[in-house]
Amino acid sequence: MIAPQLPPAVCGIGDYTTRLVAAWPGDEKFCFLLARGVEESRAVFPGQVVEGFELSGDGLEAALDRVGASLVMMQYSGFGFDRRGCPLWMPDAFERWQAKGRGRRLAIMFHELWSLRPWWDPRVLRMRAHRHSVRRLVALSESVFTNTEGYAGWLRQFGLKTPVTVAPVGSNVSVSSSASSGKVRERGVMVVFGKQGTRLMSLRPMLAGLQRLSEAGRLKKLVILGGSDDGGRAERELLKEVLPLEQVEATGFVEEGELSAILDGAEFGISGQDWSSVEKSTTFMAYAAHGLNILSPFAGSDTRAPFAWLTGVEELLAEDGDLDGRLIERSQALRDWHASTASWPAIAAKMSEGLRPGHRVPAVAS
Repeated sequence: MIAPQLPPAVCGIGDYTTRLVAAWPGDEKFCFLLARGVEESRAVFPGQVVEGFELSGDGLEAALDRVGASLVMMQYSGFGFDRRGCPLWMPDAFERWQAKGRGRRLAIMFHELWSLRPWWDPRVLRMRAHRHSVRRLVALSESVFTNTEGYAGWLRQFGLKTPVTVAPVGSNVSVSSSASSGKVRERGVMVVFGKQGTRLMSLRPMLAGLQRLSEAGRLKKLVILGGSDDGGRAERELLKEVLPLEQVEATGFVEEGELSAILDGAEFGISGQDWSSVEKSTTFMAYAAHGLNILSPFAGSDTRAPFAWLTGVEELLAEDGDLDGRLIERSQALRDWHASTASWPAIAAKMSEGLRPGHRVPAVAS
């Protein structure tokens, strides 16, 4: 398994890789090849083989030869392996490695892909180089995975025979043993969670609605979950015109178990993820894993799961007699959808199946 880094480094792909391997079906043994942080990760994973490699074609090839790999799965992030986001040396390394012996198999999980740029954009040449490099990697791979349908379409447009499977990102907050689907949630408590940029993105389109909910007594406390360099000041500045100061609470960084308990006790989580980005949102998945109803500006915009179970401000303000029943049903639907689609065991099972020789995914209707 190739990744930029693993814990204790704070890295989304490192966290993803760790949770994926922990949920992998069967008794597979993994060897990790890391671009950085090898010694630190060995201390965290004493029972695992953790090796490093130099960020170059020769360095990667030498590391693959050293560990005797026959099946390689790479967690691909352009910036994880190259400061400019284009590890152009990577396809050559894999091509040489595969040429050394039959049966050497490559699978890639593409976590991020560059969007297309207009010809006048100064990054367009780098984009073209990135596109060419990714095409070569897909051609060398037996199976390819990515986390959104948009990315999958990007990869399928190459017209290659390599199957492309969509596997959404899972929750980065495990449901604690104390969490219970029968727990009574605290009415009027809403949370916004994730990196600070994600939190601000979720709050901006909701400001007027949050003010109305507060004035109607439907919002009693808004909890800002997660760390930031400014201690949540940016969120407070954004909210100060629409909510009383005493209704806003910033927790800063909290341990995973405590975070799970907060998600399990709140009434709503606020999300600004649209359809194109929800599959790779660990925040959205954390809400769903905890059966936390989701307040969203996109409520009512789509009847597909999981958007069919979003709640909007107008519905919440209407407070009709059936609302509580609908919220209970949505909470369970989100929890069930996550368990079958975006839980780590479900993701790992999908990837494990995709690594079977001869695996093919169903055709995608155009």
